Amino acid sequence: MEDALIRLGLSEAFAREFTNKGIISLDRLHVLTSKALNQLIKQIHQDNQGVGLFILFFSQQYVHAVCFWINRMYILGLPYFIHQVTEQLAYTWNEAYKAEKKSGTFPQTLLS
Repeated sequence: MEDALIRLGLSEAFAREFTNKGIISLDRLHVLTSKALNQLIKQIHQDNQGVGLFILFFSQQYVHAVCFWINRMYILGLPYFIHQVTEQLAYTWNEAYKAEKKSGTFPQTLLS
């Protein structure tokens, strides 16, 4: 899981903190709501004050996009695998998330 998070732009230390907090698989990430994910990131920041551990804004957005992707795959009954988690996947699904929020419908081209 750490490698997948690093592919999203997180530092090794921040990725390790995610796994130390129990996010050891995509299934564990899947159960988090957006609010819970924000709380986890905030907790990691607070627990590491003084160490200078932080997450870049875009990396945070990409983690949220991967959660969105996992949830979509889960709902549709489609498989999802850790090796699929890349910055490009996160970028694509971040755009899909924004499009869905704006229009109220999911861009079906992503599922074709």
